[in-house]
Amino acid sequence: MIARVLVTLVLTLLGIYAFCDDAVSGGHFLNPFAIMFLLLAGLIWFRWSLIREGLRLSKDQTGGIPGLQVDSAVLRGLKRLGRGRRP
Repeated sequence: MIARVLVTLVLTLLGIYAFCDDAVSGGHFLNPFAIMFLLLAGLIWFRWSLIREGLRLSKDQTGGIPGLQVDSAVLRGLKRLGRGRRP
């Protein structure tokens, strides 16, 4: 819960800062980076359980190293296609 609140708070503050900085410096009020940060904050706040579950499943499948299983599967596929050899 603490991580969820902290990540959401940081992204919300970055979004508000981007809105304020662009409005004060004479730019457009609708800053795309500010909108992106606020959307990410909302996504993390409302879908935190799905994100946490996905990371837990990834950790369980790879033995604690995320991405290891995907990399090894790609390398096996390349070897099977014969792309591992030089011409």
